[in-house]
Amino acid sequence: MKSGHELLWPYIEVTASPASVNVLEGYSGDPRTADKLVDGVNLTSDDMHVWLAPFDASPAAAPVTVTVNLDELVTLAGPDKSCLPHHTLYV
Repeated sequence: MKSGHELLWPYIEVTASPASVNVLEGYSGDPRTADKLVDGVNLTSDDMHVWLAPFDASPAAAPVTVTVNLDELVTLAGPDKSCLPHHTLYV
């Protein structure tokens, strides 16, 4: 169920660490990159619209992070939804 407004590309820049499985030896050109998190296609099992990254659960491993940079100040949640722009982010 959708609520709010959608923030569409190019208003959003998404980066991740690790970026994708392409960082692994023997992998290259895999389309499952972090930009797919905001490509507008939700609730899918289509590999062209998902992100896949290696994960290491050991305590010494670096955390997996996702960074979302918006071009403008946006309230994503809170009591005053009137300050949301006409685009939204579905989470």
